[in-house]
Amino acid sequence: MSYTSTNPIMVTASLLNHPAHANGLVAEGDPCCVGALAGFAGKSAAAATDEIPLMLNDVGPAAVTAGAAAISFGTQLYLDPSACTLSNTAGGLPFGASVDTTTIAAGQSGTIQVRVSN
Repeated sequence: MSYTSTNPIMVTASLLNHPAHANGLVAEGDPCCVGALAGFAGKSAAAATDEIPLMLNDVGPAAVTAGAAAISFGTQLYLDPSACTLSNTAGGLPFGASVDTTTIAAGQSGTIQVRVSN
């Protein structure tokens, strides 16, 4: 998927907290954060010095894990800033909400459409 935004914030790849990858670099579509800002990475990094567009107001597919309650359309999602995983368990950075008609049952994981809004 191509991530596009009219107002991305450009961030040096080495500054982003993102899910772990074998090459150690952020990948396009990763949920990631820098400080209190969270969003999707707009492109993959080829080097730690690359400038990456951080999409702060976008919709894209994301892996999520439901906590004690199911995730359904409109459910608030949070980003764990260290692992960079998304769930409906409060305590991380507010990330956005599910905009998918698929329901993820409590305790289960899946990939849904998520709208970033922080």
